[in-house]
Amino acid sequence: MAIRLLSVDVDGTITNGRNQVTQATADALRRAAAAGVIVTLNTGRNLCESQMVLDRVPEIRYLMGCTGAFLMDVQQHERLSNHTLDIVTARQVNAIFRKYDTLIGIFYDDLVCNQADEIGQFTRFYPAEIKSVFDTHTVVPSLTQTLAAREGGVDKFYVVFADAAAQQAALREIEPLPVFVTSAGFIDIEVMAQDANKGAILLELAERLHIRTDEILAIGDSENDVAMLQTAGVGVAMGNAKEHVREIADVVAPDNEHDGVAWTVERVLRGDFDGIG
Repeated sequence: MAIRLLSVDVDGTITNGRNQVTQATADALRRAAAAGVIVTLNTGRNLCESQMVLDRVPEIRYLMGCTGAFLMDVQQHERLSNHTLDIVTARQVNAIFRKYDTLIGIFYDDLVCNQADEIGQFTRFYPAEIKSVFDTHTVVPSLTQTLAAREGGVDKFYVVFADAAAQQAALREIEPLPVFVTSAGFIDIEVMAQDANKGAILLELAERLHIRTDEILAIGDSENDVAMLQTAGVGVAMGNAKEHVREIADVVAPDNEHDGVAWTVERVLRGDFDGIG
């Protein structure tokens, strides 16, 4: 069958290493939409972080955000479903991460909150080239106090560590909790509700749109993309993807510095992937 839905990751996939969507990539996605393909984002980002991509490709209708925590119709600015982490568990997760040298991001209500003293040390944890992503965040004096005052759940924790040993120690502490844990590519941990992942949210959208899995192509590069690559009829790993991700993919595209998304979309429009799923 022909591909009817594209499920596309953002970081390391649509964007290059400077957090840019190239003209070639934007043009290819817009051509796909014009041809009747439903173009969606399936990303660890939330709405505010994804807005720069949505501005470049306004034809995108659906955002599957925070690694499967929510599904949004961005053109209607309406969340269609939520898979949030309850506030009690969120406070437990935060207490564990506070023991380590980290930069913590907590996602909720279309915000990303960072703590002031941590965000001031941004370049200890991230390359300076992606600082623009963090310009969309909200800075608070204390994440612990923010969670203490909050009654509703949270979409996600995204935590980057100063070293891998601390990351592994935190993982061991998080493991007994009722959460889903994955990674996006740095020395990091993502924590969501147990039922949240990119594959599950992709299936949810496909069912809403009456699209079969063999009519879906997913593109990604990181460990947190594996679920959607395995769910889609055609899973495409970027050339810059980790080896494990490339191994489970059906196709490996050029890397994100060489418009791997545009390369993939052109082949979708030619029908190269029809029948593969």
